[in-house]
Amino acid sequence: VYWAPLTTALVSESSEGGTLRLSFQRLMAVLLGSTYAYVVVLVVQHRLPVGICICLFVGLMGYLKTDPRREYFASVCAQSASIITFLSHQ
Repeated sequence: VYWAPLTTALVSESSEGGTLRLSFQRLMAVLLGSTYAYVVVLVVQHRLPVGICICLFVGLMGYLKTDPRREYFASVCAQSASIITFLSHQ
């Protein structure tokens, strides 16, 4: 019974760095994506240029997604920009 707490501590410690990294990436991606979308919607008043700007941004994030270290960041960033744009530009 003495090895159970030690095993739990070792298993949770090994995944802690990955969880913190993903949480930080998610926070930065949502901040960047939503800020970009908000600025585009405020600056550009017509639907077609807003759509073009968001499509270019999502394309850039698709390119960044090819890097395994930035895959999660790019996915969340593109999703948050798209969601904010379409919700704020009804």
